[in-house]
Amino acid sequence: MKLPHSLEPYFDDQARVAHESMAATSLEKHLKEMPRSQLKEVGVQQIRYAEIIPAGDYDNSEAILLELPFANGWAPHMYLRARYLQAVAAPDQRVIVFPQSTISETAYDFTGFQLDQIKQGDVTPIAERQARLVRTLGIGRASIIGYSGGGMNAAVLSEVLADEVSVLSVGVFEPPNVVDRTAKQLTKDFKASGFSYLQAAKDAEIPALVEALGKSPVSWKVLKGTTNFGVSTLLRGNKELKEGMAHNNLSHTLALALLHQPGLGVTLANAEHSKVSPKIKMSAQANTLSPFGNVNHITVEGYDHGMGDNIVVHGLLGKAAVENSKK
Repeated sequence: MKLPHSLEPYFDDQARVAHESMAATSLEKHLKEMPRSQLKEVGVQQIRYAEIIPAGDYDNSEAILLELPFANGWAPHMYLRARYLQAVAAPDQRVIVFPQSTISETAYDFTGFQLDQIKQGDVTPIAERQARLVRTLGIGRASIIGYSGGGMNAAVLSEVLADEVSVLSVGVFEPPNVVDRTAKQLTKDFKASGFSYLQAAKDAEIPALVEALGKSPVSWKVLKGTTNFGVSTLLRGNKELKEGMAHNNLSHTLALALLHQPGLGVTLANAEHSKVSPKIKMSAQANTLSPFGNVNHITVEGYDHGMGDNIVVHGLLGKAAVENSKK
């Protein structure tokens, strides 16, 4: 298994056992355990989410909140990502997963005014709906994790929840909103990683993950997944979100969250060769935020933006984020 040096301190016995267990389990068995997503009314609006329950006893008031990446719905490879995160970061806590809208399932519906907000880089309409669900589920203490566009959402949710929920930590990995650019340029930066996500998945050495994604760029699963993703980015809401992700506003959002919850632990992470979250830009974000509180910055060597599909890397980053809390 390819394990970056920066994450070796987090690959403890618990992480090793979790990896061995997932690697030995077939995709068919994983899918039997995969919960369905649910569409729930919160006020007059709807939100889609999935819930992974721990195997043993757990405190219903605590949870990990996982924001999925842009235009990624509740799919088998995302379930495996969430499952490994739970196993290594908080095996005794629920994981509440927030998928994004795809051609298969709609996660949110928005008004015209809300779409304008999102297009300007303000994803508060998404976070406020998620916050209402969190309160409905009785969660009073939470850690929030997000990758790529999900990292942008995680940052905003950490600030929106501040008045009513004790946010212990937030992990923002490979967020796009660290550079002012056009949506067209952001699309180019996303595409720069090509099919590297397949190699990242193989690096995890979990056969079910590779099977879920497809083994090569020419496999039907990869071609279908790529096509579906491309179409999903054009959906109402996702088009505006892509515009919104092109704004540089991460440090402003997280500074507010740190001011509202002084004990909050913030973990920023980027891939060494990423064009979506360039190392120099992420370092600047960390330096800007450090005076406001507890901020940790990790650069994962050897990867570009596709590293999130190495679910071991993603899980260990989540573990680092959960552990970075003073509460």
